[in-house]
Amino acid sequence: MIWANHDYYEGDWSNGLMSGRGTYIWNAQCNNTLALPVISVYRGDFEKGNRSGKGAISFGVDWGAHYEGFFKNNKKHGMGKVVTNNGLIIENDKLFRSDIIQPMHDEEHKLGERLFDSLHFNICDGDVGLRYHVEKAYENLDREAETKACIVNEYIKNNRYVEIDVSPKEVALKEVIFIDSQYNRETFDFEQRVLHNAVRVYQPYLVRIYYKYCVICNDEPVSFTPQLIRLFIWKFYWDCNLNAKGLTLVEIDNILHSNPDWCCKSPHHPFQKIFFWQFIHTLIAIAYKLYPRKALPGPRPDTLVATAFRKFMEEDVLPGCNKPRLGRFTQSFASYIPLKPLYGLYLSLGEPHTVRQFICAVHRPFHAESPLDIMDGPEDISLGSNVYIFGDRISFVMDEILPFQKYTAYREKDEKPQLKDKHLLLFNFSNLSTSTLLKIFANIFPQLLCQGKILTLDIEMTFFEFFEAFVACAEESIRLKEVEMHWRQMFARTD
Repeated sequence: MIWANHDYYEGDWSNGLMSGRGTYIWNAQCNNTLALPVISVYRGDFEKGNRSGKGAISFGVDWGAHYEGFFKNNKKHGMGKVVTNNGLIIENDKLFRSDIIQPMHDEEHKLGERLFDSLHFNICDGDVGLRYHVEKAYENLDREAETKACIVNEYIKNNRYVEIDVSPKEVALKEVIFIDSQYNRETFDFEQRVLHNAVRVYQPYLVRIYYKYCVICNDEPVSFTPQLIRLFIWKFYWDCNLNAKGLTLVEIDNILHSNPDWCCKSPHHPFQKIFFWQFIHTLIAIAYKLYPRKALPGPRPDTLVATAFRKFMEEDVLPGCNKPRLGRFTQSFASYIPLKPLYGLYLSLGEPHTVRQFICAVHRPFHAESPLDIMDGPEDISLGSNVYIFGDRISFVMDEILPFQKYTAYREKDEKPQLKDKHLLLFNFSNLSTSTLLKIFANIFPQLLCQGKILTLDIEMTFFEFFEAFVACAEESIRLKEVEMHWRQMFARTD
């Protein structure tokens, strides 16, 4: 239902009132693009027209502040969790009482005082999440030198008061400075401050990059504030050419999913929202993954994480965004190929699945019970486009609706082969050789082949890489069919 003030509701009703589960969007706008808008939306329980029960509400600010918890009579009440614009998480069993935040323990109280200021703060501050990266960096240091130092120090400690007679003159052992195996707080604080400053230096570039990829599939500017989804951030890292450095998109997803405080519910879902603060954390984590150091930094201002972040920005991010890689995703294919059904096909092979599984799905074994026939669809099928019509759920809107008689006539034809693996019906690429498939995947994964020899087929792929491979296979399959048809016609004329 759509009200006169453009509010939108979809869900359960009872006696003319919203009751049960539902979705309510304030000031919903019709959107005919593939860009995800920032919206104010509530999803959860309703009772007699009011928000009551468990639900989640997005506040509609630029970078994803939202609340998950319980409501009572349209007000936040009871247990809940607030995630602010900069990734600050405040969670308590009695967080709100009639929309008023409740007193907490000393540390939680300090967080609560910063809650409403954080809703308008547009970058991760020095206290939100950056410490995690510093600690991870120091955990990955080479511990060999430190282990040797600890052994030496322990030996000296145990023999500190032993007097050694080296001559008629007795000499006591000198005091030795111990190497502290636990890096002190001052070092961590310095690393965190420098990393925070590095992020602030690149903030204007990162904001432009974020919004550029929010509308990467749009030909015209949008009239709303867009939001990034995982499918578009895959395109961003694809442009940075991280595959050439041995880092796959699946590994990048696992990095983002590794920290529960980053609120990443699904590791590989292509349509999941990626807030700006999550984007920042991913960049920092990938930077240190690509440019790790196995020894302690030198004299200040040398650091571990901030140095890796600056190098990643200068050598990969900025050059990659200025010269994006050519691909089929942004050549209108992403707009006009139904993404949700294709994602369902991707899921049928597993999320994620490997190059080997894809090739095995195309070339079924000879001992299979039923051969995989090429499927023919209706000749007058209508085209369409992927859009976010209302809210944040993607839909495929057809340009023309098939007449009901033609649609039912096609559906009533029982000409489809009865295969046990019904999800393989869309893999009509049996005219492609295995070598052709390997060449297609080698363009996506450079580490697949080396001098024409297969290194591994067990490289996992995300839906983005699956999309690129699927469209490339379809183009090559159509080209081969046209060549075959051309030669058939030539031979028919000679006969």
